[in-house]
Amino acid sequence: MSTFVVAALVLVATVLEIEVANVAVLASSGEIVVSALGARPNTLFTSTQRELLDLHWHTSSTRTRALVKYQLERREQNAARDWASKSKVSLVVWSQATPVWFGDVHKGHTNPSCRISCEVSFDRDQATSADALVMMLDRPESPLPSNHPPWIGITWENLMGHQRYKSFGSKLRPSTSVEAQLDASLIRGLRPDLLVSHELDADIPFPYPQIRTFVERFKTQDRVDVSARVRNQRRGIYVLISNGDAHILPDRLKLLKAVQRAGFPVASYGKAMLDPYLRQEFLKLDNAENREGAGLELQGSYLFSNAIENSFGVDYVTEKLYLALTAGAVPLYLGAPNIVDFLPDRDAVIHVNDFETPDDLARYLDQLSGDLDLLIDRHHAWRFREKLPQLLTDISLLAPSSLTCALCEAAADLRS
Repeated sequence: MSTFVVAALVLVATVLEIEVANVAVLASSGEIVVSALGARPNTLFTSTQRELLDLHWHTSSTRTRALVKYQLERREQNAARDWASKSKVSLVVWSQATPVWFGDVHKGHTNPSCRISCEVSFDRDQATSADALVMMLDRPESPLPSNHPPWIGITWENLMGHQRYKSFGSKLRPSTSVEAQLDASLIRGLRPDLLVSHELDADIPFPYPQIRTFVERFKTQDRVDVSARVRNQRRGIYVLISNGDAHILPDRLKLLKAVQRAGFPVASYGKAMLDPYLRQEFLKLDNAENREGAGLELQGSYLFSNAIENSFGVDYVTEKLYLALTAGAVPLYLGAPNIVDFLPDRDAVIHVNDFETPDDLARYLDQLSGDLDLLIDRHHAWRFREKLPQLLTDISLLAPSSLTCALCEAAADLRS
């Protein structure tokens, strides 16, 4: 690790340690629950509390840059190793229901482009002879065998407070955090030997792959073309939410309904905030020849798109944001406190926590809808630039093209 990275990480750790004590005191009073995670409804906080939250907010970029630099250095060192000389690695996926968005892992075979020969199996009878086991931390299904090999824990979701626990003290840890999952008797209190997570400080950082796709497909756009598209978009917020039970504050459904009550249109195509007519329009996409393209076209037919995360955590930036940007809508965002590091420009999104009330947000959306030149100049200007910020590009490079390959290389290191 370079001297620069060590110094940067020490600096960030020092700042956060100071902040931890202060935030813990505020939290113990019951006045704030998720404030440190970026949900900052200003009316709830005193000026002193806001200063503490801003301290975390503004140190995020320092942390992000240091971690990204460190992780990219690790990737370069890994790429230079002699993987061909290593013997075949065997992985057993202990969790029987792995989500399909993990790519080639759920298929039970090795990507031929991997630098190391590797065999992936879902057969638990092979667990004790494997080089490593893989378990989804958000869905542990049965205890590991007592004589199990090293195991790799994967969490794709931000499990409601994992970052809160790590950064702001155990008093803010809810029962659904990663730590609580690991403490559960279901997996006998074992800790994974390696952690795969969207978090940049994970052993294997795995940002959502849509960030890589977004960066790779970026092209400078002509203002005339963007202006023509915007002027054909519908006034309203595109919403596609199926999970109506996200325990976050402020509640995204209540917030969107409040914006709707304030007079700004909300077009809900998901199971939550169900609009039967619009839902039927969305379900017709299942029969489209290019379902993804048709979905983006529908999303891009609106001026704005909901991109509020279902959980608030550091580095937890999901596909909602990048699909909206790709579609051509302006995202309404609330989530990761270091979101600016993941954006092409701070004003590429409308930050929900910049507004005192839903009424204020609705008035701003009304203003933009009535002044499309202002909307373009402020929230689409990044599309006219020649390139994206280097930090965003670097973060996208951390999204492995194959999770299987990354797991197999990690298993080879655990074996040795």
